[in-house]
Amino acid sequence: MIPFFRCPSCGSQCQIQAATITCATCTYATSPCDGIYDILTADSLRHHQGFLDQYHRIRRSEKRGSEQVAWYLGLPTVPEDHPFRKEWEQRRESMEWLRKFLAERFPNRTLDVLDAGAGNCWLTRHLAEWGHRAVALDIDDDPRDGLAAGSHVLASLPISFQRVRADFVHLPFVDSAFDLVIFNGAFHYALDQGQLLDEALRATRPGGAVVLIDSPVYTTAEDGEKMMAERAEQGRARYLTIMGLNDLANARGLKLEVFTPSIGFFNWLRKQAAELRRGRELAIMDRIVFNKIGTE
Repeated sequence: MIPFFRCPSCGSQCQIQAATITCATCTYATSPCDGIYDILTADSLRHHQGFLDQYHRIRRSEKRGSEQVAWYLGLPTVPEDHPFRKEWEQRRESMEWLRKFLAERFPNRTLDVLDAGAGNCWLTRHLAEWGHRAVALDIDDDPRDGLAAGSHVLASLPISFQRVRADFVHLPFVDSAFDLVIFNGAFHYALDQGQLLDEALRATRPGGAVVLIDSPVYTTAEDGEKMMAERAEQGRARYLTIMGLNDLANARGLKLEVFTPSIGFFNWLRKQAAELRRGRELAIMDRIVFNKIGTE
């Protein structure tokens, strides 16, 4: 267990005893329910309830998740006829990039990693299998599509990781709790990207990094806005731009790295044709790394 919890009420470091998190300063206490620490405050829940209701409505209409435990154990690989096969292929490619990135950037190290926007914990599972101490964080604890679905892999595999229900911009962890904070298909949901990045950096150790994967990145905001206009129901999801990412990094003295996946010549041709039809650029799922400069 990562003993780095911070009290959501007063900000003091909490203690953990017999799986119960307690704050000696203000008497805050919470215990896991079905394996999940719910540290989402009442104010945060009220703030996010509208988004959660809409998100659940969209995801249920898309029939996300499965009744089969084997489906969760197979992720990010799904059957050929799965309606979101291309989406999961993208995630599998991002996962393979991440595994290589961690091996090269932090060789032979066991890392403390926060999977922010963990959803059903598919990536957290692999981080744990790679030997890292992982924490899955999301505001959604849905049993099919959210944190509760992580029970399938925890009950079936010889791994362990923590699951925490909390707000991205009020992370319930002390400063410098993690070597790496990964926003897994989640950063583009931020209402204030600068605020979200600042909170992630607070929880990241010097020499560590904040990594964004599977968020749509555009060259210009104009193309991103055109994409938004095409969507029947937008929810809170938006997009990122290269210029915006550079501005975020420069304002905080961070070293920014952008890793653009190779799509191959024929996929590039198809992308060009689709962009001509739509009259806008298609997003690229660049992998973004904000490096927190400093010594560990």
